[in-house]
Amino acid sequence: MRSVPLALLVSSLVGCGGEAPPPPPAPAPAPAPAPAPEPETPPPPIGRALLVASEFGLSPLACFLDASKQFAGGADCLDLAPVGTDVWLMSGAAAKVVSRAVAACPGVTSPEPTLVIDAPAEALRGDAVVPASLKDGLVYVTPTPPAEVDRDAPKELRTRIAEAVAAAAPGLKAIKPRIDQRASLDLDGDGSPDEIVAVVVPDPKDEEANLRFSGLFLVPPAGAPVLLRSRTDTRERYALLGALDLDGDGPRELYLNTYGDDSFSLSLESRGRDGLQTLGRWACG
Repeated sequence: MRSVPLALLVSSLVGCGGEAPPPPPAPAPAPAPAPAPEPETPPPPIGRALLVASEFGLSPLACFLDASKQFAGGADCLDLAPVGTDVWLMSGAAAKVVSRAVAACPGVTSPEPTLVIDAPAEALRGDAVVPASLKDGLVYVTPTPPAEVDRDAPKELRTRIAEAVAAAAPGLKAIKPRIDQRASLDLDGDGSPDEIVAVVVPDPKDEEANLRFSGLFLVPPAGAPVLLRSRTDTRERYALLGALDLDGDGPRELYLNTYGDDSFSLSLESRGRDGLQTLGRWACG
């Protein structure tokens, strides 16, 4: 008996009303890749900042960043105060940060970033701190007219200052110091006040135009005054505005105004073996 090929047999069955075998199943689609996780928003930096309040808003003077354990300035300070943060103003009120802007100070080629706050224009003077809880950490010096300070300075202090000026500037002769400021506040955090004295030695030929010496001293109860900063043949003067422990280590940094005939700058200074070290500075114009 002759055999029939299988293909011919299937063809005959289909032709005779038989059903074709079902097609093989389609391959299952590859599983879709899992969506990438949303990047986590980094937490805002933590630290403390001293800001200058002016007509432009709040400008950074200096700050301390807890993560890096370093002092900083500029935009790093403003990052400590995102929108909605409470700041404390020298005018004695709290305000909220609502946005950012830039300060276009006269004569400054690179506008600096500032914070815009929900406060009236008259509140934008002096300074501000972040966080607002830092308000009790900024200790101010009560301003007194330099003429009154010099008039009331005791003879013993004047003698000690004259000796300290002579040691700091050996080339000066016939030193007659004028004491512009005496500030008493606790800088070490030990509960005892420390005295800071700002002194100038006017040029006898033109007292208003030039200073033979301008300096800032730490005056201990006994012993020689310690020179913190000085300049000779200058118009620069110093005035201590206050003190603030910005890095939280106990001793307070000095909040200093350095000014001349037509300009000034504000700075935060730490005391070291060689005098003051500038931690941050702000000037406009």
